[in-house]
Amino acid sequence: MARLSGVVEFAVVKILSALIFPLFLLAGCATESPEEKAATRLRQAEAAMEECKRQAGLQGTPTPDTTILDVPEQRGQPLTTEGANIIRLKVTCRGELEELIAAKQARAQPR
Repeated sequence: MARLSGVVEFAVVKILSALIFPLFLLAGCATESPEEKAATRLRQAEAAMEECKRQAGLQGTPTPDTTILDVPEQRGQPLTTEGANIIRLKVTCRGELEELIAAKQARAQPR
C-alpha cells in the first residue's frame, strides 16, 4: 500500500508541475514596450496601405499625409494625373490612410 501511495503522489506532483510550469513561463514573458507597439502598429498600417494601393492599381502614387480632399493650396490649379490619383487614393483607401496617419502620430508622441 505504501508503494501505491508513493506512485500516486508522484503522479499528482507530475500533473501539477505540468499545469503550473507554463504559467511560470508566461509570467516571465516580456511584454512589448510602448515604442515597440507603436512600431508594430506603424508597420502593419504601412503594409495595409500598400495592399490597398496595389488593389486599387495606385502603387506608384505617393501616400498623402492627410485625408482632406479639398486642399486650399491646390484650389484653382489644373488637376494633374497625380492629383487625381491622390484624390482617388484618399477615397478608396480612406480607412487604411486614417490608420497610417494615426500610427505615425502615435509613434511620434513620446510616452
